[in-house]
Amino acid sequence: MRLYVLPGACSLASHMALEAGAQTLPADKLPFEIIVVERSENRLPAYLAINPLGTVPVLVTDDGRLIVECFAVLLHIAARFPEARLAPPIASSQRDRVHTLLSVMVTAGQPAFQMLWRSERFADTPEGRAAVRRMCQIRLAVLFERLENEIGTSGYLSDTGPDIADMYLYVLARWGLRLDRSTKSYPRLWALARKMSELPFVVRAMQRENIALDEPSWGPG
Repeated sequence: MRLYVLPGACSLASHMALEAGAQTLPADKLPFEIIVVERSENRLPAYLAINPLGTVPVLVTDDGRLIVECFAVLLHIAARFPEARLAPPIASSQRDRVHTLLSVMVTAGQPAFQMLWRSERFADTPEGRAAVRRMCQIRLAVLFERLENEIGTSGYLSDTGPDIADMYLYVLARWGLRLDRSTKSYPRLWALARKMSELPFVVRAMQRENIALDEPSWGPG
């Protein structure tokens, strides 16, 4: 099993999930390899031969299948390592909630950050780009308020967390430190980010990608 990631990108959630799953296995039988792709390398022919979309994460399974898109990769990893309890039981109400929260974060959160940091892809004038960035700040504030209220007494989205939804939320929370209304403005969300940053599987993923919770000060990564 091989996972391709960009440092600090949404693929960090899948990276953390793999590290968490590996904790259930003997240390000498790690079931995966992490390939850290540097910025812009995902547009080179060598990477496009693996994934023509040029996106991360990309998971190559044990039997050689290719899985792309963060949602799909996270669900596969959760199923691959059931002992790690990275997601509630299938068809349970808790599992439906994880799917719902992941869908919201993937479809609303990540695109808003992309528009914020890559506004030139969505508007062709300085005024248009400024409007895109302004609206993304508003949109993300609404999303973060919702996610703040979804965090329970356990300090995670799930009573038994951290699960794959919490891992994706950690990625958004890390990115959110660069917003005008930063992650630190949401007490439960900021507490979740700080607590997760100290978990062994998160520490290993962050070290492999050579990133920190509060860096860089702007943009992806």
